[in-house]
Amino acid sequence: MRISVLAASLLIYACPLVSAEGDSENGQLPRFELVPEKPLYPDPEADPSGKATLLVNGSAGLEGSLAVTTVKRGGRDVLAIALDQAKLEPQLEEAGMEEKAVIRVKAPSAAAYIELNGSLFERLSEKRATVVLGTANASFSVPLEAINANRLLESFGDGATLSDFKLQIETVPIRKDQEERMEQASLREQSGILMPMDFSVRAVLGDREAEIDRFDSYVEFSIAIPRGLYPEFAKSAIMLGSDSSIAPVPTKLSISDDSNWANIRSLSSGLYGIVSFAAPFSDAELHWAKEAIEDLGSRRILAGDEQGLFHPGQEITRAEFAAILARALGLPAEANGTGSETARFSDVPAAAWYGEFIRSANAYGLIDGYEDGTFRPMEKLTREQAMTILARAMRLTGVADKLKPPSAEWIASFADGSKISAWAREGVTDSLQAGLIAGRSGGKLAPQDALTRAEAATIIRNLLRLSGFIDNIGNF
Repeated sequence: MRISVLAASLLIYACPLVSAEGDSENGQLPRFELVPEKPLYPDPEADPSGKATLLVNGSAGLEGSLAVTTVKRGGRDVLAIALDQAKLEPQLEEAGMEEKAVIRVKAPSAAAYIELNGSLFERLSEKRATVVLGTANASFSVPLEAINANRLLESFGDGATLSDFKLQIETVPIRKDQEERMEQASLREQSGILMPMDFSVRAVLGDREAEIDRFDSYVEFSIAIPRGLYPEFAKSAIMLGSDSSIAPVPTKLSISDDSNWANIRSLSSGLYGIVSFAAPFSDAELHWAKEAIEDLGSRRILAGDEQGLFHPGQEITRAEFAAILARALGLPAEANGTGSETARFSDVPAAAWYGEFIRSANAYGLIDGYEDGTFRPMEKLTREQAMTILARAMRLTGVADKLKPPSAEWIASFADGSKISAWAREGVTDSLQAGLIAGRSGGKLAPQDALTRAEAATIIRNLLRLSGFIDNIGNF
C-alpha cells in the first residue's frame, strides 16, 4: 500500500491510494480517492472581507475588540487573535454577563488561535462561558469551566496566579512530523485518515508554555467534510496518540446543502482526523442487535475475535464492558503503573489489554471495585451493575441534568423489581427512565442476570444517542 498526503487549500489529509479497478495495490482496500475542488472549503460563516470577527451571544462585537497579528509557530504562519478585555467588558455588561455566554471568533485562516489574559479567563470561567474559535475548515468550542485552573497553576509552580498568564485556544492543520505519524496509523489500520487537524489549549507565562491536554468536561471540535465525500464515509473520528495509535471519539455528523461537518466530543486536546471503517460481524447479520453492533463496530468501539465474530449472545465480562464504554466515550488513556507504584485494583495487571480502560473508567467515576481492592475483570457483569454505570456515564456526558426527577414507578412496573440491590436502585431507575435499557421477557428486569454482548452494544449506543454524541433521541 502507498500512503499519500495531499494538500487542498490549507488542509492536509491522508488516504490510501488504490488502483482504478477498485482494488488496492496489494488487493486489500477498495478505491478511495478525493478530487479537490476550488475552493474546497468555503466557510459559509466567514467574513468576506477577510477580517477576524467577534460575536458575543450572537451579536456582533464592538470594533477594536480583537487585536490580530500573524506569528510564527512550528515553522508556519498562525493568526493570533487576542481578546481585548477593556473593549469586551462593556459588551459583556450589556449582555448581562449571563451564565453560559458564548464568545465566538471567526478567523479567515486555517491556522489560528484565540488569546485571553488570565483575568478574562477567570471571569468568564466563573460565568461558565464558552469560547469558540472558527476557521474555514474547523472549529473548536471550549467551555472554560472544563479547564482546571488549579491544575494549570500547578504546572507552572513558583506561586503563579491566574492574572499572570495568558490562555491560547488553537486549531491548525497538522505539521510535517505529525503527518508522518498519521501515515503510520493509516498503514497499520488500513484505512484513510482524512482532514487531520491539531486542536490545542495552552497557558503561556513569559517564555514558558504548559499544554492543557485533559479537560474536566467535554469540549467540541468540528472538522469540515470535503465535497465529493459521502458523509457515511466520515461517520467517525479518531484521536492520534503519541505512539501513532488511534482511539475512537464520539462523532456526530451535521449535514446541509451548503456544507457537511463532523462534530467531535472529547475530553482531550490533540490530533484528530476523520476515518471510515467497515465492521461486518458475520454472526450479527440476523441478530436483533445488528444495527447497534455494526454502528459501534464502524466507529471502532466494538471488536470481534480473530475470525471476525462478535458473539452477541455471549455474556460480557466486567473488563470487556469497561473497554467498550471507555472507547465509546473517548476517555483519555490512563498511564500504566510501573515499578513500585500501587495499582488501583490488585487484580488488574499494568500490562493487561484491559488495564488502561479500567483505569480510565475508574478515574472518571464510572466504575469501581470491591471492598477487598479487586476489580474482578473476568467476572460477568450483571444488568444492575451495567445500569449503575450508565447512570454515572449520563452525569459525565451532561445528559443527566436534562432528565425528569426519578420515579419509583419505573422499578415497580417489573415483576422482579424487588430483586434489585439497594445500592443499585437509583442507577437502575435513572437508566430505565432515560430509556437506555429495557426489560426481558415475562415483564422481568432480570437485574441479577449477566448482560450479553448484544445488550451491551445496544445500551451504550443508546447512551451516545441520548447524549447527542452520535445523533438525537431521548425521553425528556
